[in-house]
Amino acid sequence: MRILVSLATFLIVGLLLVASVALFFLPHDNDIETRTSNAHDLLIRGQLTLMDAITEKQYVECVPSLNFQQCLDENVSSVIRTPPGHFEINPITLNSNQRLVISKHTVLKLADTAQMPLKGGFVMGLIGREEAKLENVLIVLNGVIDGNKYVHPYEKSGNECLNINYSKYVFIWGSGSVRNCSGDGIDIDDSQEVLLFGITAKYNSGSGIHIGSGRPIKFSKGVVAIGVRSIENGFKNERFGMDASWPNYNAATYILSKSQGNYQNYDLVGPGSIALLNQSLDGYLPDRINGVHTHKAQLRNSIFQRWAYYEILINRDIDRLKGYPWPDAHQKLPYLREWQ
Repeated sequence: MRILVSLATFLIVGLLLVASVALFFLPHDNDIETRTSNAHDLLIRGQLTLMDAITEKQYVECVPSLNFQQCLDENVSSVIRTPPGHFEINPITLNSNQRLVISKHTVLKLADTAQMPLKGGFVMGLIGREEAKLENVLIVLNGVIDGNKYVHPYEKSGNECLNINYSKYVFIWGSGSVRNCSGDGIDIDDSQEVLLFGITAKYNSGSGIHIGSGRPIKFSKGVVAIGVRSIENGFKNERFGMDASWPNYNAATYILSKSQGNYQNYDLVGPGSIALLNQSLDGYLPDRINGVHTHKAQLRNSIFQRWAYYEILINRDIDRLKGYPWPDAHQKLPYLREWQ
């Protein structure tokens, strides 16, 4: 029996080593020009999706309540808007082609009475299947999604505020936040082409923004976060402000975002994930980028990439970034203010 256990352990370790070597030699799109161009393309697609929703000028108002799900399911073809107010809800799932506007002064809080699983729960889920991904979802988040972690702590149920699983072309805009979840603020698994713009993840027990992989291992790719903030996350579960986990490769591009006061601000260990013009402030532990620890001061006003950190010295790259509507764009674009 001991021989079999030893042999099995040897085989597992060997497979992990082979996988690590294979991932290292996979092509990593670390070129700044390529990554900013890809991010810009996704941003433009997201803007067009947003404009299509706004030009309809016809909204269905769904009052969030314990039967909120029914209203979502019955109005997939319409733009759904929530009224201001504090609402307790059961977990909800969005559909393909769903367009949901969570207005300013709207708080969607996981109900005290919600029956949650021990692990894998969520407040809002975008849950597709491997063979049929959820697609084309727009969320304008100017309000709050609250996980009610003091009633639903991690020991009772590990819940994500927003769980994106087996999804593609997901656009989340706004000035609102995901907060107080016993798991991650935003958990992205086995999903592609996801845009996060302007939102904040704060006070979550897990990571603020977590980019993981499905089980068995399926990669996430093409996640772009622009102007997002991650604040005071990860202390209970020893997690991160923003991360991209192994073995995801080329999974994440963080642009002009801020991670502040988290247990660990950045943990980008999946090969090929990069951050451009980000800030890291007041993290409890040093940041880790592809296995390399560095002091947080090195991240300020710099571009950091796989294995190394580079000061911005090339005017071409600076001009290219300035030419895109990255910083504070949600304040400059009037059509986003319509749903404040």
